[in-house]
Amino acid sequence: MAAAVGLARGTGDYEVPRKVFLDFGGATVDLAEFAIEPNPGVRTLSPFPTFLGEWCLTAGDEPAVVRRIVRTARENLAENVAEHRNNPGHPAGRPQLR
Repeated sequence: MAAAVGLARGTGDYEVPRKVFLDFGGATVDLAEFAIEPNPGVRTLSPFPTFLGEWCLTAGDEPAVVRRIVRTARENLAENVAEHRNNPGHPAGRPQLR
């Protein structure tokens, strides 16, 4: 994910929408976007199902594990917003999560 913010002038609080994308199918990512040095370049990440066996889980366990990961990510993001109030466009504790 890359983000660019441009301001014409002035100072103050600005709301910048952020998106969190949880990818379970594997992705190709240009790690240069994350300012990692030395730049590792483009990498293909392993899809989530390839790790199930390492955790003694089966393909049948995958849907429940994915639901739990998504639920935990939502809870953690909601707690972070409520604690740090870093999303001034929404009342604390009520971030937009879909």
